[in-house]
Amino acid sequence: MKILVTGGRGFLGGRLLSALQHIPHIETACTTRNTGTNNSLLNTPVFSIDWPTGHGLIDACRNVDVIIHLSAMNEQDAAINHYKALEDNAIATLRLLDAAVEAGVQRFIYVSTAKVYGPHLIGSVNESTPAFPLSDYAITHKIAEDYILAYHAKKKIEGIVYRLSNGVGCPIHAAVNCWSTITNSFCKQAVVEKKITLQGTGQQWRNFIGIGEAANALIHASKISLSDINIPLFNLGDNDSMRIIDMAKLVSKRCKLKFNFMPNVTHNPHDSITNEPKLDFQIEKLTSTGFSPKFTLDIEIDSTLDLCAGAFLQS
Repeated sequence: MKILVTGGRGFLGGRLLSALQHIPHIETACTTRNTGTNNSLLNTPVFSIDWPTGHGLIDACRNVDVIIHLSAMNEQDAAINHYKALEDNAIATLRLLDAAVEAGVQRFIYVSTAKVYGPHLIGSVNESTPAFPLSDYAITHKIAEDYILAYHAKKKIEGIVYRLSNGVGCPIHAAVNCWSTITNSFCKQAVVEKKITLQGTGQQWRNFIGIGEAANALIHASKISLSDINIPLFNLGDNDSMRIIDMAKLVSKRCKLKFNFMPNVTHNPHDSITNEPKLDFQIEKLTSTGFSPKFTLDIEIDSTLDLCAGAFLQS
């Protein structure tokens, strides 16, 4: 089986490629937007893509069985330039879809975001919960979702969409743009500043999944049968959720165990969001296909703390 991973130099993409390269009979390739970047860490063929024109897409898709599409603009950049976000997250996905269909690719797997449900997830959230994307990041991912599921319904290509909660874990190297995510930012603060500062009270609930387990879920998606699945849309997260402040305390605790100091966790007690109902981010639809994520947050946090200590502390 040949798998093409877009965004292979990214947070999830790097970990996914690393995992795929240890599986027998899997051939990998990936795409990059930047021809000047050193891709030696990827250890896989790299296709340079000009996403605004689609140049290079057909060549990248040729003889590919499965595409795992991870290349997208992040939330912070999308908020700055929503026209570029629409181009990078939605239109580029449509271009890749069309190239995949033309090249005869069998399956197209897309990682969207749980934020398509809204900016603050509370209570029970499953795949039937109405989507209410408000940010440019969420809106553009929802557009991409709709195209993929429409192409699947029209039998142009097998499509699978994952709505990812919050990834936690160590990137393949420190230059990966992942330090604005909740847990990774806490890890960096803990190591560099010896404290963790929350933007609010930290009482908001979030769902977190180890990034390695998210990669395993994508590998699972490349193999499952879709014959009995009407709409191949799945929540991807952990079995349980936690408050942001509890995640900060977990990072602090792991820091104590690894480095023998416990960063103080501070927050803004005047934040208006308090006492939210616990988030129940339901993943039963995914687990019914045979995949159940393992709890790996401790391991992922420890690895991230180690990377931060090696990369961000001055000797």
